Amino acid sequence: MKKILIFFLILNFSCNKEKFYKEYYPNGSLKLKIKLDQNGNRNGEFEEYYESGKLKAAGNKTKDSAFIFYGNGNIREKGIFQQNHRQNWWKFFDENNRLIKEIEYFNVNKITYKNQYIQYKSTGEIDYSKSSFFKFKIPDTLKVGKNLIDTNEYYTDKNGDKNFHFISIIIDNQYSDKEIKKDTFESRIIKNKKIIPWFGIYAYKNGRMKITGEIEEKYLVYKLISKNYADVKVIILKKYFEKEVYVKK
Repeated sequence: MKKILIFFLILNFSCNKEKFYKEYYPNGSLKLKIKLDQNGNRNGEFEEYYESGKLKAAGNKTKDSAFIFYGNGNIREKGIFQQNHRQNWWKFFDENNRLIKEIEYFNVNKITYKNQYIQYKSTGEIDYSKSSFFKFKIPDTLKVGKNLIDTNEYYTDKNGDKNFHFISIIIDNQYSDKEIKKDTFESRIIKNKKIIPWFGIYAYKNGRMKITGEIEEKYLVYKLISKNYADVKVIILKKYFEKEVYVKK
């Protein structure tokens, strides 16, 4: 006899006119509960449960901290939701509450990208062979004119030809009210998969300024097909960053 699984969908209305979307397991236990906005979209607070009744996830689909749990009640993931998308840094844990990795999600033109990631060893140390992240130490205050930023770190877990592995920092520099240029600053990764990239920021007037930049990692991989032929590919990966600073003379 075939088993037919049926999920019950119910819209609940509370006395304060809040609306909820709900799903249930075949045994009648609550599976999912999401608050609806004024347009009927699932954009509010949510709770998700295992079939046993234990909490699986909780948070807010619009903008809030979200938590995802293991069956034993320990946190599996936690981070921020913005407009139904993961944003900023998320932390991931094993069933014994040990931090195993962190991933940063970054939104560009309404598309969310996996921007950086850090993997941890069982000792709690960073596993650089499985991590790709950066630390750009941009001061909170810049001066009008040219600003050199050279106290940075970039780590990569990518393997390519040692003679063709580059990092380009592309900055949207604004030189006047009408002129914005994409200035590119290139560095080569030579060893240890770590570099100290530098770049310049131009600040053309006093006041608050938002810096937006793009990191382009380019490397070469090849597979030997025969004695005289090889399959060669150029891989390009991108990361993004932004920061608001104050500019003064």
